[in-house]
Amino acid sequence: MNIPLRVLQIEDSPDDAALALRQLAKAGYAVDSERVEDAAQMRAALARQVWDLVIADYHLPQFDACAALALLQSLGLDLPFIIVSGSIGEEAAVALMKAGAHDYLIKSNLIRLAPVVRRELAEAANRRARALAEARLRTSEEDLAITLRSIADAVIATDLSGLITRMNPAAELLTGWTLAEATGQALPTVLALLDADFRILTTDPAQGALRQGATTILDQHTTLATRLGRERRIAGNIAPICDNLGKIRGAILVFRDITDRLHLEDSLRKESTIEAIGLLAGGIAHDFNNLLGSAFGLVEMAQRHLNAHNSEDAASALDSAMTSFGRATGLTQQLLTFAKGGQPVRRVQSITKLLTDTARFALSGSDLRLELRISSDLWPCDIDAIQIGQVIENLVLNARQAMSGGGTLTLSADNDDRGQGAQAPLRQVRIVIQDTGTGIAPEHLTHLFEPFFTTKPNGSGLGLATSFSIMHKHDGAITVSSQVGMGTVFTLHLPAADQPDLAPAEPSSQIVPQHGRILVMDDNDSLRELLHDLLNDLGYEVCTVADSEAAIAAYRQALQAGLPFHLTLLDLTVPGGKGGQETLEILREIHPTVRALALSGYAEAAVLTDPLSFGFVAGLAKPFRIHQLTALIARHLPTAP
Repeated sequence: MNIPLRVLQIEDSPDDAALALRQLAKAGYAVDSERVEDAAQMRAALARQVWDLVIADYHLPQFDACAALALLQSLGLDLPFIIVSGSIGEEAAVALMKAGAHDYLIKSNLIRLAPVVRRELAEAANRRARALAEARLRTSEEDLAITLRSIADAVIATDLSGLITRMNPAAELLTGWTLAEATGQALPTVLALLDADFRILTTDPAQGALRQGATTILDQHTTLATRLGRERRIAGNIAPICDNLGKIRGAILVFRDITDRLHLEDSLRKESTIEAIGLLAGGIAHDFNNLLGSAFGLVEMAQRHLNAHNSEDAASALDSAMTSFGRATGLTQQLLTFAKGGQPVRRVQSITKLLTDTARFALSGSDLRLELRISSDLWPCDIDAIQIGQVIENLVLNARQAMSGGGTLTLSADNDDRGQGAQAPLRQVRIVIQDTGTGIAPEHLTHLFEPFFTTKPNGSGLGLATSFSIMHKHDGAITVSSQVGMGTVFTLHLPAADQPDLAPAEPSSQIVPQHGRILVMDDNDSLRELLHDLLNDLGYEVCTVADSEAAIAAYRQALQAGLPFHLTLLDLTVPGGKGGQETLEILREIHPTVRALALSGYAEAAVLTDPLSFGFVAGLAKPFRIHQLTALIARHLPTAP
């Protein structure tokens, strides 16, 4: 059998080289060889061919065996290397061993060359196999390290005893432990989980995986106490690590921080709850406002007649009735805030007087001390004064109830531009309402702004939910902090306006008789009848209709008769028919210069806050006072004929 063998010979004597080749041929090798005499020739030969074996003469004048071995090592070549020599002493043997050659032959004993070659070839193969295995292991370790670093989830691995062996950067960041600090630590020391009473668990969560080989799920209720003292909600699983034979060697935990996700889901649930309530509240408030509109008008008409006859008792009773109706209006305002139509009717205005008056009014009759700390240069805000006043009143009343034994309420307001940046300037007015009351329990804080949640026996749970909705619709924010026995602090942030105070003066309550032709469309019989009598009593010619079809017919008939209406009052919502917006579009086709005033039991921002964009000259929310309606009519009615 001929075994292929490529041999590089470092020998100055061709005869000696031929002797070695004959010995190898007798041993069954088919030899392909090349003879070199110096380092340059050896380097060139190595570049041309991959060799299996190097045989070097120790006594080579130009290039000895030690130099040849050093050259191979410098090139990183791991080739079997055999040194032959005519004679060798102890000193030479020591030199060879230091150079890395442990086997050498005397030329007279070349008969031993073949066994040495076999051994050298086998050892070289073993060395290469070990080097390859080590290289693969290093590559595997590097790949594992890269993988662990790139995983967004936290990963912790333990050995069979539950001691930590690996940890990726995500786990370091979440737990507060570095890999160097955590290695060799028991898992509960680094992964400090809390029970339902927020006490740290001492049991090892990996025991199920280590002992029974079971995978354990960490659900979203698991709380991790980090090394920095923070509490984070985590979710993930713990699984056993098994070798090729299925034997458990450790456990691996993969988990993630879901705290922010749970907060987002909680906020979405709150908004969904408010939206659902809004659908119900909007419908109730619409009908209720129609009834209040009729009641206001009837009572005011009765007041006028009674005042003319000097019936003081009747007038006083009616004044009280008006006060009660005003409170009912406040209730509908809370309900409308939940509804989709309950958008704020905003105007740029100063809030200094609003804050002062509302706080003093809400504390009137109490024994509480009020401290006002309002900056003199407070920026104006673009707000609905009624809604923001409602927020302040709700918070002050809550503080009043929390300080039944007396105390101090501090209301402060200042300008806050700490969020201002070059790309996104942010100017806000910060309002802080602080009491010295009983405080709020921690378990109640997260539910404080949920509709119908209350800790008061007779509370409705609408006040803070309403306040949360109002601030959200004003692009603002409301936060709370509290400590039992120490009091509560509510902080409001409202965007500041970039323009000066534009709030108009309150219209006069004096009603001045006018002249003109007015068309009124409203589906509510009592309100329609009231408006007819009221406006007719003030000198207007009034036509009232219940729906869109009748309004269109009346308007067309008036035009044909040459007696067009000077102003049209349209209710935006007519159950089962066209509302005011659709009716106005048809009327505009008939008469492009039609002038219309929008009425609605919904505070719909799209029409009531910007009526001109929808073709109306103005808008008015129900319930309204007579002087509010007549002031708008007088302002937008053309010069009477």
